[in-house]
Amino acid sequence: MIRLHAAMSVVFLTAGLGACHPMAKPAAQTATAEAAMSITPPEPSVASMTLAPAGTGTGPGGALRAAFFLGELSDTDGDIQGCTTTLSRASSETGRAIFAEDGVDTNAVGFIRIDDKLMKVGLVSSTPGDKGGVRVFASKDKTVQVVENYVTGAEHQESDSVELTGTLVVTVRGESQTFMVSGGTAC
Repeated sequence: MIRLHAAMSVVFLTAGLGACHPMAKPAAQTATAEAAMSITPPEPSVASMTLAPAGTGTGPGGALRAAFFLGELSDTDGDIQGCTTTLSRASSETGRAIFAEDGVDTNAVGFIRIDDKLMKVGLVSSTPGDKGGVRVFASKDKTVQVVENYVTGAEHQESDSVELTGTLVVTVRGESQTFMVSGGTAC
């Protein structure tokens, strides 16, 4: 497995390349590359993402792919009645939700699409604050965990809704990905 870290620099290594290869380096530069290999990478953080080795991805030419894919929800995904919280990727062009939950304080349920499979998760804990909070959801078998870190924004009394921004940390079988999200809760 290859781990990418937000704070890690990219180093191109040319070991094993022939002298006529355009990326081949003279012996003095090879020593620098060997020294770079001895640097200990930073410890994994919540923002790290695990990638499968080359050739196992589904992208063109065997491109690397994330350990899991977080898909968008359709309008018919999940069965939520009453108040609903929906969160989309902050950079989404479609605005489609990647996580939806019923926004209640106890026995809340949420829905997320992982590797094209709709997953139901239940509220495990909730820590509200003055300007936001943290809600943790997990699947019954504990293989999927969703941590919703949110900051409340503008309130819209005419539509009984409030804007939310923050992060969504999704962990599947021990592999985590963090998404910047925006959305809101409407009743």
